[in-house]
Amino acid sequence: MSELLEQLSESVSAAQTVEELTRPLLEMLEAVTGLESTYLTSIDEAKGVQHVLYARNSSAMQIPEGLTVPWNDTLCKRALEEGRTFTDDVPACWGDSQAARELGIRTYVSKPVRMGNGALYGTLCAASTHSRPRTPQAERILTLFAYLIGQQVEREQLIQKLLSANEQLAAAAATDQLTGLPNRRALMEALERLLAQGPRQQMGVQIAFIDLDGFKAVNDTHGHDVGDQFLVAIAQRLQGVLRAEDMAARLGGDEFVVVSLSPHTGDAARAAQDALCARITHALQGHFELPGAAFDYAGASVGVVTIPPDQPHQIADALRVADQTMYRVKLARRHANEALEQARTGGRSALLSAAAGRAGGAAAAAAKTLQQPHGRPPAPWAGIIGVHHPQVPMASSPCRVLAVIPPMTQLNTPYPSTAYLTGFLRSRGITAFQEDLALALVLRLLSPEGLKAVVAKVDALPPKKQSPAVQSFAAQQDRYLSTIGPAIAFLQGRDSTLAHRIAGRHYLPEGPRFATLDVYVDDEGGDPLGWAFGALGLHDKAKHIATLYLNDLADVLRDAVDERFEFVRYAESLAGSQPTFDPLADALAAPPTLVDDLLAQLTHEAIERHQPTVVLLSVPFPGSVYAAFRIAQAIKARWPHIATVLGGGFVNTELRELADPRVFDHVDYVTLDAGERPLLALLEHLQGQRGRQRLVRTFVRGDDGAVQYINMMEADVAFAEVGTPTWDGLPLDRYLSLLDMLNPMHRLWSDGRWNKLTVAHGCYWKKCSFCDVSLDYISRYEGASAEVLADRIEQIVRETGQTGFHFVDEAAPPKALKALSTELIARNAGISWWGNVRFEKTFTPDLAELMADSGCIAISGGLEVASDRLLTLMKKGVSVDQVARVTRAFTDAGILVHAYLMYGFPTQTVQDTVDALEYVRQLFANGCIQSGFFHRFACTVHSPVGKNPEEYGVTLAPLPPGDFAKNDVAFIDPTGVDHDALGGALKKAIYNYMHGIGLEEDVRSWFPFKVPKTTVQRNRIERALRERG
Repeated sequence: MSELLEQLSESVSAAQTVEELTRPLLEMLEAVTGLESTYLTSIDEAKGVQHVLYARNSSAMQIPEGLTVPWNDTLCKRALEEGRTFTDDVPACWGDSQAARELGIRTYVSKPVRMGNGALYGTLCAASTHSRPRTPQAERILTLFAYLIGQQVEREQLIQKLLSANEQLAAAAATDQLTGLPNRRALMEALERLLAQGPRQQMGVQIAFIDLDGFKAVNDTHGHDVGDQFLVAIAQRLQGVLRAEDMAARLGGDEFVVVSLSPHTGDAARAAQDALCARITHALQGHFELPGAAFDYAGASVGVVTIPPDQPHQIADALRVADQTMYRVKLARRHANEALEQARTGGRSALLSAAAGRAGGAAAAAAKTLQQPHGRPPAPWAGIIGVHHPQVPMASSPCRVLAVIPPMTQLNTPYPSTAYLTGFLRSRGITAFQEDLALALVLRLLSPEGLKAVVAKVDALPPKKQSPAVQSFAAQQDRYLSTIGPAIAFLQGRDSTLAHRIAGRHYLPEGPRFATLDVYVDDEGGDPLGWAFGALGLHDKAKHIATLYLNDLADVLRDAVDERFEFVRYAESLAGSQPTFDPLADALAAPPTLVDDLLAQLTHEAIERHQPTVVLLSVPFPGSVYAAFRIAQAIKARWPHIATVLGGGFVNTELRELADPRVFDHVDYVTLDAGERPLLALLEHLQGQRGRQRLVRTFVRGDDGAVQYINMMEADVAFAEVGTPTWDGLPLDRYLSLLDMLNPMHRLWSDGRWNKLTVAHGCYWKKCSFCDVSLDYISRYEGASAEVLADRIEQIVRETGQTGFHFVDEAAPPKALKALSTELIARNAGISWWGNVRFEKTFTPDLAELMADSGCIAISGGLEVASDRLLTLMKKGVSVDQVARVTRAFTDAGILVHAYLMYGFPTQTVQDTVDALEYVRQLFANGCIQSGFFHRFACTVHSPVGKNPEEYGVTLAPLPPGDFAKNDVAFIDPTGVDHDALGGALKKAIYNYMHGIGLEEDVRSWFPFKVPKTTVQRNRIERALRERG
């Protein structure tokens, strides 16, 4: 039996078709039943026939493949109607069957093969001329085989349907539904083929970009139906004048493109360009008789370029150059029309003459080398020839871009968004700078001068309105004024000797925040912080005390200066999942606080220092939105000509349906997702090199005052080509190394300055049901080679002098980490690094050792609910046992392991929660993890749970109406579990586990109420570790 099962397993796994599956099954069926003929049939009840598809005959009786017989005379039909699957006496049962008599069948077994919906496909049969007994094993095998064949048949039919549907969809997907021309997708594919074909044939690729001038007026005057008819007529005229080798496509809206192979040098290239431009120009102008209207049309703007075969090229870049050429034509036509109109109404003849000279000869304009848009490297396009009107005046001054980190983000290290954008822009030849106004604001506030201003605010508060933090500050203000400078210098690493005085707790004034130290108790009468810090030492103890000191001051700022102030979540309630802009609008209209005034002052200083034409405001979190708008407000009040652009993580997740025009009272543009491509398009627009309707993933306020989302589809800049982030311009020696939480991994976040870098863009797994898998920052996965990453690392180390790196990926790919680790070791890079991964089995002990040798000091990853049932529901792709083995491999390699843990996931019960805590206890006890943190599950509108809640057994609460932010969404879980009550116990337990306390206790002891006993065996993780490998 075991041999049969092994053979069956091999057959099923190897089979790609019904035939490949059926033939070995027929052989096995013969061995099990002892019947010499086994066969599979299909049945066409509509035609009344049965067809033998595949047969195996090992003796005299022959049932031939391909045999077709009338259905009504078959043993199979009789067996089905009578419900008889076996007989060892066919003559007695069905003596009237002529076929059975002729073949001499005595024993017969049959099982219907049905589809998933119960429909009859055919039969699986076996027959013999001898009498053979029936065995239960044979009947079970026959049933199983019939089921497997039915599944395979259904799979094949589904594949055929999908292939057919895909062919239809491919045709539809490549065709513009209105005009019948190839669409943008088909154009891109054609361009890719031509760009590859050109070098082989030594031909250039000719691209004509066509924009229908005045199309909006056609729509406005005659209506959108006539506008559609006009587009169809344009397409027909285009097709009528093109050669067989030319391809015309509708790019979108009123834009068309014609592509073909063409000569690429000298007179032949110019003649080909002139001819194409003339054909298109003449065809598209003149009188149009449409079903709904008739009018004369002055024609389109046409820009033609030829890409030589020996030049590097990207499709999007090729189209962009053609677009820019067309745009120059459009501007020249516009200037000419304006000049003619002015001359007609009495303008000076000289102006008419000059304008006519600028605009003349569109079809036969002399070909000349295309001028490069500012900021792009000239080499790749140096040989492109373009035909267009003579150059018209453009924006003459180059762009100067200032990227700003608004308050509040991190204080120990720069948030990386501006470093990435600045490095990218500089790699494209664009002048770019960056400023961290979050750090600058904190240092300005937490200075002797800043605290003196705070003292004035405190003195103005009536005693009854002074909180305990304010009262403590007022009583010790002289000590705060005298210690703030040295304390900041200590946290910046500029005066480490101060640690002795700070740790002695007689130097810094202590406010309410120091009450947290009272929880540390040493039963033997020693230092109450000794058990918490232990071997961490004096310096860390002083750093923690200094951090509490700063937190006291933050409370004072909140209670006496700005009620929204926090070091991290600054005014986040004004923006986070806020459906309406009203709270932000009200806050921005209110009189500025001391914090607002200082931020405006810092903004003015930055603008005067760098003189930008564009300011980028990167807002990764809701806690940096208010300050970003205050910065924009300060800029607009004094420098209204500066373009302000809002982007970043908050925008990407929460403002995807932005519709409130008041946002644009403060900023000019809002961009979505990866910023490189939208930013390049915007800068080209601001320099007059592309129209506003050709922006990429950008919100603007339209001429009618409504918010408009513009997205001309262009490929994103590849991750391997975004360049190396730069920290040039940021005060790296002024960041504060804080020690807020005694969680080993969390201290890495706040303690020390880390160079932040990504191994890849997006997530290679992108299946987890709690993640925003539908958004670009997860869904678009792109990597770079280990050599490119190592080059970036070396460049950053040279620039910053810092060798610590935090890889900030959603989940760094194991394959990429293996290659990078190998490359770092080969280069003897000497860095320290940490990052986030999925605890998948690819992380073997050997790979963990390799990563440690390359400098890996810590790894974090999601264990989430520590329940195999819920991990499967989450589509996490890991099991608890697997996580145990992987994390232990990291630990054995000397790498700190932190587990991200979750509670409150849909359908999570109290039992699930208790079991999860037991798993976590065992992971700590067995040395698998050293750090962890429980967070409450939050459902977002972009996650699989938010998009398909019924699959997770929950119902979403209705979202409030609004036109601003949208992200978190409440849900109704039928379990009715009080997860908040459970969460307190979970956090208390894990805090103690991190310090080696309570690891032998029953997990129920952490809950202040009765919970069920865990169902997890106490040695479950230990057993999983023994079984690894």
